[in-house]
Amino acid sequence: GSQYRRQYIDWALFHMEHSFVSAWRRYRRALKQRNQAIKLQATKAAICAWDHELIENNLEIDRLRRVYIGKIQEELNKYLDLFLPNIELTLNYYDGGVKGSEYASLLAEKFESDCLRGVTQYGAHKADIIIKTKNNFPAKDILSRGQQKTLLIALILAKLDIIVSHEQDIRPVLLIDDIATELDKEILAKIATYLKKFQAQTIITQINKNDIDLSILPSESKMFHVEHGTIEQNI
Repeated sequence: GSQYRRQYIDWALFHMEHSFVSAWRRYRRALKQRNQAIKLQATKAAICAWDHELIENNLEIDRLRRVYIGKIQEELNKYLDLFLPNIELTLNYYDGGVKGSEYASLLAEKFESDCLRGVTQYGAHKADIIIKTKNNFPAKDILSRGQQKTLLIALILAKLDIIVSHEQDIRPVLLIDDIATELDKEILAKIATYLKKFQAQTIITQINKNDIDLSILPSESKMFHVEHGTIEQNI
C-alpha cells in the first residue's frame, strides 16, 4: 500500500535529515488543522489559513524525498545486478498530485472539492513510489511473487546501506521472516552471501529448518528452536 511505500522513504529520512523531521511535523500539524476546519465547515478564510504552512513544508518534504529516491536508485541497481540481473527497474516518485510549485494553485482550485470530500486531497501525505520496468510497466504486474520478494529484500538492503554510510556508528538489526518461501536456492545463496559481508545482526525465522540450506549461513550462526513459548538452542 502507498502508506507503507511512503514510510519506506520517510523512515530513512527521519534518521538522516533533521530538516525533514521538522518539515514533516509542521506539515502534519497543518494538514490535521486544515482537515478539522473542513469537517467543522469553517469559513474559507479559516480553512485556507493553513495553506501557507502546507505549501512551505510540502516543498521541503518533496525536495528531500526526491534526493533520497535518487540515492536509493543507485544502491538498488547494485542489488538488482546481483539478485535480478536480467531485470531493469526504476523508482518513480508521485508527489501526491502537487506537481512541484503548483501546490498553491492546486489548493485553491480543489477547495470546493476538498470541502465536499471532507479532507485535503493533495499533497505530501498522498505521495507514492511506483516501481516500473524499463518498458514502463508496473513491476507488480510483471514480476513473479518470488521476484517481488527479492525486490523487497533488495530495497531494504539498499536503504540500510545508505543509512550505515551516513551514520558510521550505526549497525542495523535485520529481522527476516520465512525467507525461503517463494525464493529459489540460487537467490537464497546470493542473499546469504551478502548477509555474511553485511555488518548487521541478522535474525531469521523459519517454520521448518529444512526449508533453508544451513550451509549458506555464516559459520558463527546459532540456531534456536521455539515451541510453546520455550526457546532452546540447537547444538
